[in-house]
Amino acid sequence: MADINTALHFMSREEEERQVKNYASQVNLPYINLASLAIAGDVLGLVNPEDAERYQTVAFARTNEAIRVATVDPTNQGLTPLLQRLQAAHPRLRVSLN
Repeated sequence: MADINTALHFMSREEEERQVKNYASQVNLPYINLASLAIAGDVLGLVNPEDAERYQTVAFARTNEAIRVATVDPTNQGLTPLLQRLQAAHPRLRVSLN
């Protein structure tokens, strides 16, 4: 029974990921699957936990020149001030859909 439940869960996750990829192309944002990434703690800390939870947004990569963040809902109006603060510190901000 556990194998069936595992398979059903996996299939559900695959369908959800397909839907997010389609939505990403509709809103013209790159798609990123964060489940496959190892994210450094100092990078995660670029978005405080309250904002990360409120806007469902996390930083997942940083170079000397750029920061990459992923969000679930790029249309969330409250997200704009957060992205502006991040861009002030990291002018090459890149947003992806997760």
